[in-house]
Amino acid sequence: MPAAGSVLPIAAVTIVDRKGDEAGRQASAPLSHDGDPQTAWTTQSYATSDFGGLKAGVGLLIDLGQRSAVGTVRARLTAAGAAVDLRAADDPTADPESLPVLAAAPAAGTDVLLTLPRGTMARYVLVWLTKLPADGSGYGVGVAELGVTL
Repeated sequence: MPAAGSVLPIAAVTIVDRKGDEAGRQASAPLSHDGDPQTAWTTQSYATSDFGGLKAGVGLLIDLGQRSAVGTVRARLTAAGAAVDLRAADDPTADPESLPVLAAAPAAGTDVLLTLPRGTMARYVLVWLTKLPADGSGYGVGVAELGVTL
C-alpha cells in the first residue's frame, strides 16, 4: 500500500452541473489537471457570486479509477475568494447536494489544500464551488491544477 502523502493518479475529471449550463465547458475539464498551471478549466461568468441565483454550485468530479483511501485534495484556483467544498462518493451520478461536506474552504485563496477525515475511502472526489469571486464584469473562477494524495 502506498505511504501517506503519495500522489494518487487522476483517471478523469468531469464537470458536475445539475442545471447543465456548464456542459459546453466539458472539453476544458482536463485542463484542471494537465500539469500546466497556466491552463485552467473555468466556470461561466455569472451576474452574482451565488451563480446568479441559478444553482447551488458547480464542480469538478475527480475519478480516481478505483476506490481508494483519500487524504488531501489540492486545488490551484485562478482567483481568491471562492467557497470550495469537498465531497466524496462511489457513484458518479450521486446528487452533489446530498453528499456530505468532508472539508471546506469558505473563502479560499488561490492555493487550496483540503484535508479529508482520516479513513475516507472513495472512487470519486468532488471539488464543489458554492460561491464565486469577482472576475472582471461578473463572477467566476478557474481551476488550474488539481492533485489528490493518500
